[in-house]
Amino acid sequence: ATYGTLDEKEKLGTEELAIPGFTKEGRGDLSFTIDATRLGMLGGAVNYLFDYPYGCLEQQSSAVLPLVIFGDYIDVFGLDSKIADIKKCVTTYTKSWSKYQLENGGFPYWPGGSYPSLYVSIRMANIYNLALERGYTAADLGYNNKKLLDYIEHEIRDADRDPARASYNDYIKACAALVLAKSNPPYALILLDELYRHYSDLNLSTKALLGLGYLSIPGYASKVKTLAD
Repeated sequence: ATYGTLDEKEKLGTEELAIPGFTKEGRGDLSFTIDATRLGMLGGAVNYLFDYPYGCLEQQSSAVLPLVIFGDYIDVFGLDSKIADIKKCVTTYTKSWSKYQLENGGFPYWPGGSYPSLYVSIRMANIYNLALERGYTAADLGYNNKKLLDYIEHEIRDADRDPARASYNDYIKACAALVLAKSNPPYALILLDELYRHYSDLNLSTKALLGLGYLSIPGYASKVKTLAD
């Protein structure tokens, strides 16, 4: 994928397309997307997630997350022919999830499961937090986010305190810190600062989550800049 800009004096831009030499005549296909934003590059991934055939809560939440984040731009992804009402689609999913929330606040990997999955639970909390920022209400979403965040915090704390348990990896801790940044900034900062102390060893995804976590808490712009550099 490539991108660029045209200044005020330019009327046209040119993009070259190189067809691989090993291509066989009459076989395969070619498609390309031209878009005024960089969102077009995500179209294939978003459609793949939305059409994925499995019904576990991890996959359901993966399909809903981009609808919450990019709901106003689904035409860019070609989903406008599949979804007539974004909000109705999102809330139909989220309200159905409330049936599967466990007593301890977490969510199982599969609908009807008895054991919580921390990864799925963090995804659910992220969707809830992002949806609230985009105008959804607690009534729209259905499940209990306070219990969910309490479960996430207790699970991370317990794993770190109990020598018989393996501590969660850096990526999971960065995800947890991001969703806890608004509900419990002091604890989120403990997790963020723990990761920041060895940020040069983190992979790109974990660094990005670490930066987003710091951005969620006022006063940490310098650390975000360090991560970005």
